[in-house]
Amino acid sequence: MTPSRPPPAAPHARWPLFGRDAARPHGLLWRTSPLAWLILLVVAMAWDRAGYIHLSVKTYTDLLDLEGKDWYRALRIFGFGGTWAAFGAILLLIDFARRDRGESLPGGPPRRAVFLWLSVAGSALLAEGLKPVFGRLRPEDTGGDYALMPLARRLFDAHDLGFPSSHAAAAFGAALALSVCFRPATPILLAAAVGCGLTRVLAGAHFLSDTVAGAAVAYAVTLLVWRIDARNNGGIGLGDAPVTHRADTPAPRAAERHEPDSRPAPRPGLPPAPTHATPAVPPAPTQPHAPAPRSTPTGVP
Repeated sequence: MTPSRPPPAAPHARWPLFGRDAARPHGLLWRTSPLAWLILLVVAMAWDRAGYIHLSVKTYTDLLDLEGKDWYRALRIFGFGGTWAAFGAILLLIDFARRDRGESLPGGPPRRAVFLWLSVAGSALLAEGLKPVFGRLRPEDTGGDYALMPLARRLFDAHDLGFPSSHAAAAFGAALALSVCFRPATPILLAAAVGCGLTRVLAGAHFLSDTVAGAAVAYAVTLLVWRIDARNNGGIGLGDAPVTHRADTPAPRAAERHEPDSRPAPRPGLPPAPTHATPAVPPAPTQPHAPAPRSTPTGVP
């Protein structure tokens, strides 16, 4: 009796969203464990009060002066959701143009833009949803001390809550999503996200640990969105699929490629250099064979 084959694994079993077997994007950045994030959060909490005392502005005049600086506004806007909504729209137009040029984009032109939008929106919304759960007030309202908002109030008014930072979550969500699509730009993107988080600390709106928690939220959300996208595209995540030409747009043949001419440029007054092609040599004319001389017998005059 022939043993029956096991049924094929479902996509949910082949590409899990959680656990050690779940896929991750390429790069050392995506090998960070939850324990590493927890250690980083504990270290940031140890410096929360010192950071508020030595870094944050204390008066409204100093805050206005800080908000008027160009570098502050440039970094602050990195955590604004509208920035990434507009950038995603530009990315969408670019990918449609790439498709029209004949490039094959696995998942379709909207894939990268949707990945960016979901990463940023999911990170910011989750951070906002976690604020009433923890209920920690902003340092500007407590003088740099930890204080919790009463539970009955935090369910209806979460504006004064700061843990985790939703602006830092949006900034890191965008930086992590774009680092998958544009891997060489990863250091610049992460530096801008860190700068956005520091602007919130300088303004006294957040503790240092608030921004670290926002970054951890963005990391988890972006990784989850990447795994869902990979599952929907046959297990090939963004950053892993090569860009190829479509089947109806064949690659140019070798004879049609524009290759540089290696011949030296002709000098003024001289004829151009001959081409590398060998001229055809006409066949040599055939000569008629001369008749061989007859041999005379010996002794015959």
